[in-house]
Amino acid sequence: MGDVYEEQLIRRKTPQKYKIYVGCLIALTVLLALLSFLTAMILFFVPAVFVACLAYYFSRRWDLEFEYIYVNGELDIDKIMAKSSRKRVVSVDMQNLEVMAPVGSHGLDSFRNLKCAEYDCTSYAEDAQVYALITTGEDGERVRILFEPNEKIVSAIRRISPRKVLPY
Repeated sequence: MGDVYEEQLIRRKTPQKYKIYVGCLIALTVLLALLSFLTAMILFFVPAVFVACLAYYFSRRWDLEFEYIYVNGELDIDKIMAKSSRKRVVSVDMQNLEVMAPVGSHGLDSFRNLKCAEYDCTSYAEDAQVYALITTGEDGERVRILFEPNEKIVSAIRRISPRKVLPY
């Protein structure tokens, strides 16, 4: 039997309020820099540099992509920040899978009030098909993962656990 490898990249849509925050920080930077040049005082220059650094940090932090990699019964989800740094969000062994179904389906009814760790690895797009994956972690705690797998990843997971992947 051959190896199963599927990969998908999802770009997170930056919410409008974050764009407004960065815009306000940039406007504040420009205002402080103008005050610094007009008054020829370093009193306004230092805060301008600090606010500019904050604007740069937050604008890069909110530029997110998620990469879903499914290899032979293991799903890895990585977060890619500003196309420069990568961090592993979660790794799931499909042997510990409890259920995977689209958000809002009746297959998740018994897990609605579940108190557990939750990872939101979605794009925030309105037309996206979001799945919830409930699994047991290494420490025995349940974990809920929200993600947007394509049909190839869903069918690959369904081959491993056909009764636990609900299509409705």
